Amino acid sequence: MRRGPVVTGGIFVVLLAVTWWVVEKSGDPEPSVFFSLKHPIPDTLIVVYGPDTTVVVPRGETGWQVIHPVDYPADGVVIRSMTKHLSALEVQGIYPFTPEKIDTYGFRFPRAMIRASYREGLDPDTLFIGGFTPNAAFDYIRNGNGADVALLASRISRGNFLKRTSELRDTKLMPFHEADASEITLRGPGGTVQVVVRRDPTEGWEVVVPYPGPADQKKTREYLRSVNHMHIQEFAPDDETPLAVYGLHQPVAGIRITTTRGADFGFDLGGSAGVGQQYAVSLRRPEVFIVSTKYLPVLEWPDHAFRQTTPFGFGLSSVEAIGVANGSGEVTFSLSEDAAGTPAPDGMREALGNWIGLLAKAFDQATPAALKQSGLAPPQGTLVWLGGGDTLAVVDVGPVQNDRIPLRISSGTSARKSEILWVSEVMATPLWSYFQVRLDAVQNQGP
Repeated sequence: MRRGPVVTGGIFVVLLAVTWWVVEKSGDPEPSVFFSLKHPIPDTLIVVYGPDTTVVVPRGETGWQVIHPVDYPADGVVIRSMTKHLSALEVQGIYPFTPEKIDTYGFRFPRAMIRASYREGLDPDTLFIGGFTPNAAFDYIRNGNGADVALLASRISRGNFLKRTSELRDTKLMPFHEADASEITLRGPGGTVQVVVRRDPTEGWEVVVPYPGPADQKKTREYLRSVNHMHIQEFAPDDETPLAVYGLHQPVAGIRITTTRGADFGFDLGGSAGVGQQYAVSLRRPEVFIVSTKYLPVLEWPDHAFRQTTPFGFGLSSVEAIGVANGSGEVTFSLSEDAAGTPAPDGMREALGNWIGLLAKAFDQATPAALKQSGLAPPQGTLVWLGGGDTLAVVDVGPVQNDRIPLRISSGTSARKSEILWVSEVMATPLWSYFQVRLDAVQNQGP
């Protein structure tokens, strides 16, 4: 009598187990390759999306090139990503294509087409992208006129295949290699040269215009990196519109980058192209672009933004002695047992380290008039830094003006003759006073 319920229960358990197994096996379909290229680098790529038909070809060492509707370098990153996905395109589900489903799948008028053509008599590969699923997570695709359609993740189609001509063109504004840059020239209104920074093979980056002085190597490299990553937002219509219409006949600012390979890169900025946008024209490409207005301040960098803010090009370990001079006399203090001079008092090494750590807050050109006006002709005092059997720096110190003290490194291996460096009074006065007190103490000792 009890065997019936037991058997029934056993059958129920078996059916439950089978149902679970079927559900597990019939979950998300395994990815499978639905489309692939016959060759990783096609001879020609034709991309049709929206109103655009773009033809792209490989161009040897220069990379991919758009040849229709314009002749313009292609975005190599975009094209390589496209061909990489096309080389083995995985899908999530494959279904038979039937005439009744042509509208459901969106293939009466496909949204996009990509065709890869080859030389040597190979048949082209064609991928059609049709409609999308109700949740928009997948797009229907078809391999040429094949008998099946497949589901491709929309993130792949949007990110790699649905591309207008403007998205396939290279949008890098100045495609130079940072390591090859040898000169930066910034131009003001009408093309006037405002700043020139040049790289010396041995000395590194130096400011040349408006007056000479060492550049901050790190800041200069960061500047190059920032302009190297500038991009075009939009392309102006390819027509014969005069540059004056875009305000580019008299640019408001410009930049030129010269490389060690002899190539020049650059662009000029013109009038407004709308909120947050500005017209630009490239030195190497005649097309008119639209870029962000945030690029204008970068092209208007003043020369002092490039200059080396630390007064010296050496560290404390290079200093063997320091000479202090003012109107009442001079003394040389020795930091090394081998160097001649008065033994350095306690705390002098720390004071010297703090002096080396001073930062210039502003700069002026060291013209005769500027030197006189700043109180450096003649100076109130001088520090002479000695090391390695040579004079490292002769630093002229001027009086306090507007909470700042002027310095000029008038001679030595780290000379900066053309510059007046203005440092903070709060930072520099205690250090300068320390050396003068040490000088007075030695002089008051008498013979």
